[in-house]
Amino acid sequence: MFLEEYGESRGISMDVEVFSDGEILLQQLKMGKQYDLLFLDIIMKHVDGIRVGEFIRNGMEDFHTRIIYMSTSKAYLMELFDSQPIGFLEKPLTR
Repeated sequence: MFLEEYGESRGISMDVEVFSDGEILLQQLKMGKQYDLLFLDIIMKHVDGIRVGEFIRNGMEDFHTRIIYMSTSKAYLMELFDSQPIGFLEKPLTR
């Protein structure tokens, strides 16, 4: 995985978790799991990345977790402001 390779090449230790289902990620957050940085795909199973970001900011009142959204479409950009992301990556991603 690119993130792990990136960290290893720079001597950065990191734990990477992958979720394709937003509901499972929400369950982890509700159980107290915390993340420093989330790359949230807007289109996810059951709960989309926008709703996950809104839950982090509004439901958890967490303004420390950094969020970067990803999508094949920029049509969602206006919806993202409420969750205060630090970035947006247009897919497909390249190294």
